[in-house]
Amino acid sequence: MPLGGTGLPFREKLKDVLPSLPAQDDYFLLKWLRARAFDLPKAEAMLRKHLEVRKYMDADNIIAWEPPEVCPQRGLSPCVPLSPPGVHKVP
Repeated sequence: MPLGGTGLPFREKLKDVLPSLPAQDDYFLLKWLRARAFDLPKAEAMLRKHLEVRKYMDADNIIAWEPPEVCPQRGLSPCVPLSPPGVHKVP
């Protein structure tokens, strides 16, 4: 489904980050617009925040992730994330 009249201004505002998006098609951008009821500034802010989180979490390299050495030592599955320090006491 093409974005129509709303899509061009949205795409223009995002032209600086379009190459770093996982997809640049209308369908991908439409999801962000729908999530914020077609409010362009809110949709843009949400998408930019999403990109910040992807970069912080290194989401593009998730396949290469190796569990910390402490996981097998404590019998933890690599799928179970470790809690931040101080949240849970480990004996």
